[in-house]
Amino acid sequence: MDNNNKINQLPKAIESKKKSDSGSYVILLIEDNTTDYKAFSLAFQSYPVSIVWYKTAEEGWAIVKQHPTQFDLIVTDYLLPEMTGLDLCKLLLNYQINVPVVLLTGEGDEYIAANAFKSGVFDYIVKDQKNEYLKNIPTYLFQAIVNYQERQQNNNSNNNIFNATRIFINAPEAVCITDKENTIIAVNSAFINETGYTAEEVTGKKTSFLKSDADDEIFYQKMWEELGKSDKWQGKIRIRDKQGQTYNRQLTVNAVRNAEQQTIHYIGIYSSALN
Repeated sequence: MDNNNKINQLPKAIESKKKSDSGSYVILLIEDNTTDYKAFSLAFQSYPVSIVWYKTAEEGWAIVKQHPTQFDLIVTDYLLPEMTGLDLCKLLLNYQINVPVVLLTGEGDEYIAANAFKSGVFDYIVKDQKNEYLKNIPTYLFQAIVNYQERQQNNNSNNNIFNATRIFINAPEAVCITDKENTIIAVNSAFINETGYTAEEVTGKKTSFLKSDADDEIFYQKMWEELGKSDKWQGKIRIRDKQGQTYNRQLTVNAVRNAEQQTIHYIGIYSSALN
């Protein structure tokens, strides 16, 4: 099948989504490396995701232009054969196509990625040589979709969570994002490395599972009271990792509110503390 016929044909993934109310996502992946595409697909094999894959930005742009509302997320490599991923982002921005775009860059391209926000990129991920980034990419991309939708619904009032996700993936400190009920919805690589838990093991759990016996209920009661008053709490806390080891961390928690001033998220940052 030639490229024109391939582009003109509505992808089966989009057609399936139209007929389904299962809450599945359709991700457009633009990646010229077949090995990277297969690894990306493998990372999502246990998730309700359909991946539509094209090797060039030109093909990706053609399908998005025909079906601008059918994709939940666009993931594009930066370096592509002709048009770059950044060029594609500029087109999407100019045509006001409201789909979040995550840019994949190689190590050392962080400067390019940072400037890409001006072209409409919602977030970026650095591809390391060992493909370690793929271990947690489902969590990161699902969070990107949720954050983008909330940002649209709240008319850009939710800038705190939006800006936090830009540095979330590559932050050197352990970062944990929860919903308003303190249920974990996303963690970054530093959190995973520090605690020994995978993203799948912690997602959906209350942060209280990290508690040690060093801090009592009164301690946590005061913490939540302070959060309710000022939307922020900072102090030393003792946490327990997967191996049962406990250690001190300086924890900073910020509440995130929507346009109606309702708390929708908490962002916790764990930094080193003197034992």
